[in-house]
Amino acid sequence: MVNKWFKWAGKCPPIYIFALALLILLTENINAQNISKHYISTQSEQGILYFILPDKQFKNNETESKLIYDITYMTINDSVTLNFSYFDMAQININSIVFTLDEHKFWSPANKLFIATKKLKWHYRYSAKFLFEDINTIFNSTTPPEITIISDQGNKELKTRPGKWKKHSAIVKKIITLIKYNQ
Repeated sequence: MVNKWFKWAGKCPPIYIFALALLILLTENINAQNISKHYISTQSEQGILYFILPDKQFKNNETESKLIYDITYMTINDSVTLNFSYFDMAQININSIVFTLDEHKFWSPANKLFIATKKLKWHYRYSAKFLFEDINTIFNSTTPPEITIISDQGNKELKTRPGKWKKHSAIVKKIITLIKYNQ
C-alpha cells in the first residue's frame, strides 16, 4: 500500500512547491546577516580601527533636509567618532548633535570639518564624539532615536522609519558585539 502523502506529493502543482520554498527563504533568521559589507577594520599599533560605513536614513520631510553619518572607533579609546553630513536649504551654524531615545538624550558638541554647496542645498560636514557605551545603548534600542541638530538658528529634528531602523540597528549591533569580542 502506498502512503497517501507520497501519492499527493506527485500531484502537487509546482506553484505550491515554489511558494513553500519562498516561505522558507523569507523566514530565515534575521541575525544571519553578512555584516562584512557594512564595516571596514584594520590593525594598527594602537589597536584595531573600525569604520562603520555611512547610513542615510534620517531626514526631515518638512524642510527636505537629511543627515548621513558614519562611525569610527579605535579599540584603545572609550569614545566613538561620529562624522555626519547634514544637507539643508537653510544657512545655519551647527553647535551640537543630540540623539533622543525615550527619556535619554545623548549630546555631543559638533566640530566643523567643512561647509560646501551641493545643488541647491548646503552640505555641512561635522564631527562629534560619543562614549562607546552610549552608541551601544542607542543601537540596542528597538525604537528609533530622533536626531536633533542644534544650531544658532534653531533646532532641526530628523527621524527615520521603524523598519529601516530595525534593519540598520541590527547590523550595527552585531558590529558592536564583534568589537567587544575583539577588545
